[in-house]
Amino acid sequence: MAAQFLTLRSCGQNGVWRLLEQSKAAAPTLALQGRHCRCLYADMSAASLETRLSFTATAEEQGARCSAIQPQEWRQDVESLALQAPLYTQGADALLVQGLPTNALEVLAAASSLPVCSMGNASSNPALALADLALIQQSHADLSQVRIAWMGGVNGLTCSLIEAAMFVPFEFFIALPQWSVLDHDLLDLALRAGARIFLSHEPSMVLEGAQVVYAGLAPSAAQGAPLTGGMRLSPEALALASPHAALFTAESLSPACYATESILDAAAPLWEQRLAMRRHMQALILRDLFV
Repeated sequence: MAAQFLTLRSCGQNGVWRLLEQSKAAAPTLALQGRHCRCLYADMSAASLETRLSFTATAEEQGARCSAIQPQEWRQDVESLALQAPLYTQGADALLVQGLPTNALEVLAAASSLPVCSMGNASSNPALALADLALIQQSHADLSQVRIAWMGGVNGLTCSLIEAAMFVPFEFFIALPQWSVLDHDLLDLALRAGARIFLSHEPSMVLEGAQVVYAGLAPSAAQGAPLTGGMRLSPEALALASPHAALFTAESLSPACYATESILDAAAPLWEQRLAMRRHMQALILRDLFV
């Protein structure tokens, strides 16, 4: 079977730790020289724009040529994907797939003769999760001593951090609003695997002592959520975390994150570092598809 990067679970413990270790070295150069990456987009929303631009820019920076198939141009149902995989792979060296649900992505990958890489979807954002952990590791070499707090609505990044917690021994504390829904099957799997995850509806229990704090999604940005609910991340709430806690956002620097304007301003200095590490990690992942 061709190489695949679908979820952190599919990477396994060795794959996750290998990428974290490789992120400490310089990024590869022109690792995809002469390759053709076909990008299959299932989601063209504003929320996915950053991911699409980041992955394609990384592939092109590594010497690849990218061509795109828009959502309306291909069938994304599970029944069709296995039959049409040969069509999508013609003339390409790898498939970069964005927005396709994980179960459909796995069907496509199984039917493909080419390497398949997930750019992320509503329930998974593995490359960004690894990039964030690599950035955190630069300041906290021992990740077992790190508490990551998530406050607000969840998204694919949350789910990938839960998966990462199966293999990397950080604490992941989630303040989950009543209007946000978490994948309980994934959570149960992670807890049974020994992940150090704690859920609460009480922000103070989650934020206290955290070295890293994520501003989660606002109600209007969370999937299927009504326009109700609190738990906005504010300077007062952030004061419960460790001094000089790193502040990350769930989705770019935008009002989609449930945080005050001052919190988004405070997260801005780290955003460029996150983007740079994201490109670095994506370059490592894409290189590994052809090793």
